[in-house]
Amino acid sequence: MKKMLLIGNGISRLNQNVQSYIDNWIKSKTGEIWIFNYAYKEFGQVATRWGGHVELLPEVNKYKKNKKAKFEIYTNTQTKIKHTEYTRDYLLDSGSTAVRQALIDGFDCYLVGFDLGGADVYCAEHYKINKTMWVKRMYQIWFSNQDRVHFIGVDHSNIFRSRRFGLYYEKYSKGINHLE
Repeated sequence: MKKMLLIGNGISRLNQNVQSYIDNWIKSKTGEIWIFNYAYKEFGQVATRWGGHVELLPEVNKYKKNKKAKFEIYTNTQTKIKHTEYTRDYLLDSGSTAVRQALIDGFDCYLVGFDLGGADVYCAEHYKINKTMWVKRMYQIWFSNQDRVHFIGVDHSNIFRSRRFGLYYEKYSKGINHLE
């Protein structure tokens, strides 16, 4: 089976063990790498795919051209996403869209920095955003693909099994680390 490392921007990605996992993946060329939003600044030279906010497209395209980066761009406006293969709900955030697309493309998915809300490596105010619907979408993807979706660093299977999707937001919106 082909493998895809999806590097999210949750702060769990900064954990030493997760950083080592990413480094080992890159060094061993284990499989493809999908990055999001500003992560191109760190991983643009090794990424095979980029997904993110449309307003970043000019900046990302400029980087890609100047650095001769090889990643493909996947967004709702400039895309190779096979929209007919899943519902519009999966196009509402880059993370669940990417995981779904990687699965459709035949990859086993290894997710780092997918914290399902809370603090973000690049966006200081991110913890204020209620990501409960994103948790639900990720649950739906995970539920049908537990053998192909692997969380590295933080395992979300307990929250998924409990179906208490709003619990993370209840914690991180109050400044409590929802990942412990």
